[in-house]
Amino acid sequence: MLGEEWITLESRTFPSAGERISGCARCGGEHSDYPTHAFFRPVEDEFITWGWWFTCPTTGDPVLIAKFPPGTPRGMTHLEVVDWLRSGEDRR
Repeated sequence: MLGEEWITLESRTFPSAGERISGCARCGGEHSDYPTHAFFRPVEDEFITWGWWFTCPTTGDPVLIAKFPPGTPRGMTHLEVVDWLRSGEDRR
């Protein structure tokens, strides 16, 4: 879990952190300057916490944002990350 401070946040909508999303899960496009929303109850699986989301400006659908473990190679999909973590490859 992300800790007690997660529950006491007054606002759960944050301005864009300046991150650029390429390969949007909903439209395949690239987005920047999108407001990000935090979940009250993050979605967690064995390795990854899905704690935030934003609305795809093209489709209007929600796009989940994950916090991957340290050392995760960039550009991997959720399933690729899980396979990589299960394989036990070098995680530097």
